[in-house]
Amino acid sequence: MDNSILYTRCPTCNTAFKVTDELLAIAGGKVRCGACLAIFQASEYMLEPVKKVEVIETSPSPVPVQTETSISEFLQQASVVNMPEPEPEPEPEPEPEPEPEPEPEPEPEPEPEPEPDFEPSRPAVFMELESVKAREGWTVQLIAGNQEQTVLNLMDRYESISGILYTYTQRQDQDWFVGFYGEFPSRDEARKAVERLPQALRDQSPWIRQSRDF
Repeated sequence: MDNSILYTRCPTCNTAFKVTDELLAIAGGKVRCGACLAIFQASEYMLEPVKKVEVIETSPSPVPVQTETSISEFLQQASVVNMPEPEPEPEPEPEPEPEPEPEPEPEPEPEPEPEPDFEPSRPAVFMELESVKAREGWTVQLIAGNQEQTVLNLMDRYESISGILYTYTQRQDQDWFVGFYGEFPSRDEARKAVERLPQALRDQSPWIRQSRDF
């Protein structure tokens, strides 16, 4: 195999150096300049074989080189073009951070305990409101107030009058106690009963009303 020595010149820095057929065959004709490291196609910049080659130097006053021996001192051996290194594999994308778990909903506050049912101080003369409304006929309301004791004081004052009862309800979200007297089939009968009451009670303007309206 012919392995003749040829000369080529770097188109970038004009440096001339020798190459061989074997070297060009391995690299596909491409060489790397030993001076500036530029890669180029050597066959496109081949030099005619001459015994005297003028080499341009970087000194202010270029000195022509006259002998073939001097050429070998300045020419540089071309290096085989290396295959490009494989690109590094892309780094894997970071895994997304897990979404935070939702905070548990606060437990509902316990409902307030219902207030205990009213316990009358005098059960013997107390009547549940439902029982009062269930009665037919008329009655006479003697007193009403927010305090149970208000009704009990009137009952103590007129303890000689039998038939005075009291009940419990609410009015405008407040406790309401009502003292009433008798059960009559008509308004006229209730009015006659009022006329028989002590004058002090009559002066308080008793209210004749139907029991179902309590």
